Amino acid sequence: MIFKPAAFSDGWRGLLITVLLLLVEAGLIWLALSLPVGGLAFLCLLAGLGLMAPLLYLAWRAWLCFSLSYWIDRNAVTAAWGPLRQVIPISHIEWVVRGADEDVLPHWLDRWPRAKRFLLIGPYLGASKRSAGRVITSLASRPLAEQLVLVTDAGAFGLSPAGPDSFLQALKAQHELGPTHLLASERRRPALARASIWRDRLGLALLAAGFVGGLLLLGLFMTRYSQAAADARALILLPAFALAVWLVNGLWGVLVHQRQRIAANLLWAGTLAAQAAILIALLSLSA
Repeated sequence: MIFKPAAFSDGWRGLLITVLLLLVEAGLIWLALSLPVGGLAFLCLLAGLGLMAPLLYLAWRAWLCFSLSYWIDRNAVTAAWGPLRQVIPISHIEWVVRGADEDVLPHWLDRWPRAKRFLLIGPYLGASKRSAGRVITSLASRPLAEQLVLVTDAGAFGLSPAGPDSFLQALKAQHELGPTHLLASERRRPALARASIWRDRLGLALLAAGFVGGLLLLGLFMTRYSQAAADARALILLPAFALAVWLVNGLWGVLVHQRQRIAANLLWAGTLAAQAAILIALLSLSA
């Protein structure tokens, strides 16, 4: 059985803000391409790149809000949001509590409650806190006081189905039928989120350094060659090549990282060496 969450507008609000940021992003890109090659065009490009992080985050949170649902079968209650799944075996549920006095959000938001509407998209979806020796994980659309809290031996999980009474009846019925097989309480993530690259600090640092290095080379070109001269049009190939090397080596390194971490790090370090050579060439040609 599938239960939708109690109605909430966070997904639509996140989508609206995402669309507005996309318009700003398009304007920045248009400015960067329309302005003469120079420092101002480079600043517009940097602003556009900087805007990508909040834009992707808001789009991600809006997707999570739109896709939130709860599944009940004989084995478990599963909260699904986006590509994530929280499996709560019915045999592990000790009791169900209707609401709680405390909240899972940071205390500083109590001083400015309206900030929740502007700063947080789906604030009760994925928030956790430790209370009375248990971890309360909110996977809901409503505050903790309006949730059904499933208390298990591994922690507590707050859900907000649109019909709480129907949800409890379905949960009771499935519990009486008994499980077909035993499951473990777990958070299931997509393969990309479990990739070994996220645990390799050196590899992430090399990737970030390569990206920043490519941007610095592009900025050096755009500030030193502010006129569309013939030599400037030819030299644009150097920073473009640096960014292409970072992209190709970066993707190839990510693909082989699981099996050959050292080889992947050598690829990313080679990107930095290539960028250093291109930097020397740019400085020499612009002297």
